This record gives sequence, C-alpha cells and structure tokens, in this order.
Amino acid sequence: LMNLELKKQGDKVLINLASQEYFKALNRKVLKARIVDVEFLDQKNGEDNSEFNAALSFAERKKLGPYHPDPPRKTFEQQLSSLARAGFTYDICKKIMEVDRSSY
Repeated sequence: LMNLELKKQGDKVLINLASQEYFKALNRKVLKARIVDVEFLDQKNGEDNSEFNAALSFAERKKLGPYHPDPPRKTFEQQLSSLARAGFTYDICKKIMEVDRSSY
C-alpha cells in the first residue's frame, strides 16, 4: 500500500516523521523508496532528553514507574524489564523508575 502511494506521488523518498517505535510497523525491506529518518531533539539545559521523554511516554501508556497503580500489579523488576524490552537503555529505565509520582 505504501509503495502504491509513493508511486502515485511520483516519489522515491519516504521521510519518516514518526517515532522509531511506530515506524517499526513498516517493513523497510519491501519499501521501494529511500527512507530518511528524522530525529526531533528535545533539549533542556543543553542536553538531549528525547529518549527520556519517549520512555516516559511509554511508561504512561503501559502504566509503569510513576504511572503504575497502587497497589502495584507488577514488581519493580518486571516494570524495569518492560522498559528494557522496549529498547530503552538501563540508565533511562532506571531514571523512569525513580521519577516521583507526584511530579507527573
């Protein structure tokens, strides 16, 4: 379907403005286009916080860390594991799990 849309538009380039998490739904091998990935940086105090914010968003959707209900349905280790399986680094996972619930 995506190849058909590209052909209709006469394009050979697909610009990915979606997050990598969502773009994984497309099979890059079957796309007959050059893919340009765009990364939006979320900077605060000169630091790139985009991975942290993506992990925080993921935690909210999956009810992990500061978004986890009381009483907990999953252990700390299970929640940390869910974040890690989603592709976040250990440091980011640990920061998410240490976020104070009242700050969000």
